[in-house]
Amino acid sequence: MWYLFGAFSAFWLIVFVYMFSLSRQQGRLSHELETLRKTLEQK
Repeated sequence: MWYLFGAFSAFWLIVFVYMFSLSRQQGRLSHELETLRKTLEQK
């Protein structure tokens, strides 16, 4: 029965790490988009 708990825990750990990674990538893309907007406004 321990293997079931281990697999369940590993699955949720992977899901949370993946979601955290997507969140960071979203933040970087938002920052880059804002920088591009400001650059285009200046021209």
